[in-house]
Amino acid sequence: GVLEIGSEGEFTQADTDRVQKMTNQIMSSFMRKRAEENLAINERRYKTIVEAMPDLLVRISTDGTIVDYNAKPWRKLFAPVETVLGKKTEDVTGPDLANKILAAVKEAREQNKMISYEEKIEVNGDSIEVETRVVSSNEDASAVVIVRDITEQKALQREVIKGEEQYRVLMESLESVVAVVDQESRFLFMNENSALQLGGKVSDFLGKTMFDLFPPSVAEAQFHHVKMAFQNNKVGVFESISMVNQKPVWYRTYLVPIHDEEGNVISVLINSTDIDDIKRSQTKLEELNHSLEELNRSLEERVRQRTQEYQDLYNNAPTGYHSLDTQDLFILMNDTELKWLGYERDELVGKRHIFELLDDESKEKFKENFPRFLKTGSINNLEMNFIRKDGSILPTFVTATAIFDA
Repeated sequence: GVLEIGSEGEFTQADTDRVQKMTNQIMSSFMRKRAEENLAINERRYKTIVEAMPDLLVRISTDGTIVDYNAKPWRKLFAPVETVLGKKTEDVTGPDLANKILAAVKEAREQNKMISYEEKIEVNGDSIEVETRVVSSNEDASAVVIVRDITEQKALQREVIKGEEQYRVLMESLESVVAVVDQESRFLFMNENSALQLGGKVSDFLGKTMFDLFPPSVAEAQFHHVKMAFQNNKVGVFESISMVNQKPVWYRTYLVPIHDEEGNVISVLINSTDIDDIKRSQTKLEELNHSLEELNRSLEERVRQRTQEYQDLYNNAPTGYHSLDTQDLFILMNDTELKWLGYERDELVGKRHIFELLDDESKEKFKENFPRFLKTGSINNLEMNFIRKDGSILPTFVTATAIFDA
């Protein structure tokens, strides 16, 4: 209606009430329109969210009838709307699957909380794994069932579990000590062999630092290498002594940095091999080598002394000695014979042939007996005359023995 206000006189209470009522009606109409607009916006927003979800959404009434349904044709769980809406759940899914869904719906209503479970179902001849979530509505007692295809996710999880199990088996099968530490030398992982050598179980040592488990000097030395692996971001190798059951044991340790997705070093893998037996063997070998070197030096000295003794005996013997090669060249001669002949050693040895020092008769004897000497290996008391440096004759009896190679 139209409110007519006169120009004369004051407003009555009735006029004021009529103005207030009209104002309230205008505001109510405005607020209702605003609420309708917001509701429409929210509905569009929620519809967009639902449309974008990779899940199958179904709303089921209290008697098991499907009253709402959302799925896209490219999803494995899709079924034409006309085959779903208004149908009983068991007519769409089959009795076994329907019983499980309706039981979850009932539980969700009774406990007023979301119910979720995972299972395998058959869809168009394919076996897929799904996660089902059921939420009860407090307004109309219906329930929303959300079904998500998690086949790929579960397959990936199984691969991860398989990889972790293979990694665990590998770590446990190693005889070496394997552990992972953070920047504070805190143990994040260790294999059973590590714990065994420390005298306990893995759970006894996880979360503890090197300084909790080893003497300060040992822990500080090990932690130094760990810090270098973090700082240098590369594999390191070192040998050191660690304490195992209160005993020092030598280890060769490899440190391998472990990175996050951005390439930052977040921890270090420690792989230590017990080389105590090798180190002890090396020490014994070094001690043995040292002893052998000492023995060799001693033997060499003794050989040198004996050689000197024999050299003295050879040079100062009362009998003259010389040696010839196969070309009858002097290669050795003792001091006694050199004095008899009147020569210095460097005048004969390596320079003169025996023929040059024999008279004619002795040369013929030499030519006749030398080939036989080479065959038989010896000559006894062969009478020969040598010509001294001064031209005089030195009559001798020659006895010789041949030296053959291998």
